[in-house]
Amino acid sequence: HEASSNDSGEALLNSLKAMEGIALSGETQDLVTRLGGISSILAAMGRTAGLDDSDLPASTRKEIVEACEAMIDKCDMKAATNLPIGYAADAVNRLNELTDPNNKKKIAKDAKLQAQMMVDLRTLLVYASSDATGVQIVRMGALEAAIKTCKSIINLPPTCHNKESLHQSCSITIAEIVDVMEKHLLDETLDVEKHHIDLEVLDHALVEIDRLGPSVSRVPSDAKTFLAHLRVMSTCAISKSATHAVLKKGALGVMIQALSLACSLDVAPLTTLQTSEKEEIVNAAARALRGLIQSTMRSGETDPSVAQNMIDEIVDNGTIECVLRGLQANAKYDVTELLELLATLATVEHLRESILNQKGIRLVIRVLQLHKNDPDVILAATKVLKILAETNEGANAVSQRGGTRSVIKFAMECPSDPAFVPAAAGAAELLATLVVASKEVEG
Repeated sequence: HEASSNDSGEALLNSLKAMEGIALSGETQDLVTRLGGISSILAAMGRTAGLDDSDLPASTRKEIVEACEAMIDKCDMKAATNLPIGYAADAVNRLNELTDPNNKKKIAKDAKLQAQMMVDLRTLLVYASSDATGVQIVRMGALEAAIKTCKSIINLPPTCHNKESLHQSCSITIAEIVDVMEKHLLDETLDVEKHHIDLEVLDHALVEIDRLGPSVSRVPSDAKTFLAHLRVMSTCAISKSATHAVLKKGALGVMIQALSLACSLDVAPLTTLQTSEKEEIVNAAARALRGLIQSTMRSGETDPSVAQNMIDEIVDNGTIECVLRGLQANAKYDVTELLELLATLATVEHLRESILNQKGIRLVIRVLQLHKNDPDVILAATKVLKILAETNEGANAVSQRGGTRSVIKFAMECPSDPAFVPAAAGAAELLATLVVASKEVEG
């Protein structure tokens, strides 16, 4: 809050580095989020982004903003507290104002406005990630503001220097807000389905996913853009009307093809794709496809023919084979969303039989064994096995292929880390399902 100068810029950078040291220390890492450090970082980033060269050199401003962004990426926002809700409300209002069609040319030329847009998107990402504020920002229209911003960004000219980074930040923010809304689909006070989804943004994402697929492993910028569009497509998870509209345009086939491509991407030295990028693309593709399927299933509750048509298309497009091939080829990577997608497919009896017939259990158990230190993968894997074990045939297959033994081994060696509590609970539920099934067989 001091007058801007080189000295104050240096002092702010030193403070951020000190805070980063606190955040990365095992003993103090939660202090930044619990004591209001995140709101301080957002305030510093916002103030710095709004300065001119006469206030602070561009190089110093860039360094400060990048340090703030790095801190946001490193901190676990889930438990963040002391976040003034006014920051989020201001971000929503500014984004709505900036994305007014009359401001299109101004944004394309003004780096300061682009910086402010980035700060506001980062702000909404932080507030969506926090358990304390996620629902609040949904109610104030954060999703609509983020989607409007996405539409504005994709219409910026290719010459706009920050277009790619803005698109990435916007897509991550949209996906995080959608994640909040997915958790409250049955919350009548939130009424998720009433939120407006701009179909032009989804249509554009669908076309670009189809177009960019072949060049993802060769062109770094195409890989980033492909990933951003996949994240945007996750929006279908919370809108039956949007899902219905994109399915008419062949969305299911495009997303299955995108998942198949993502799972087969090569990360060998001859390509430009990094392992972390591949994991992000695979998970984003699986999540988007899962959202399409779950949203259609909800529509099927009132119109069974809708769900049946989707199941037929899933079978015709070889979706089960695609997911299982993906698990086999990517078992050593983070495949949490692939497992979540498989769990969704397994809830349909016909598809569950297909998973069993194609040795799906063996693949899931292999993943479980490879990721014994990853609570998210363990939870997703035990979820799949529990669904498959709900029939006598499935329970028998899980036991025969070493599933019971693997889960008991995990339960005995499970770390005391709180992050493993949901995974341990999932393992316990799976064991209970297997015990009940074995008693029914004995009976």
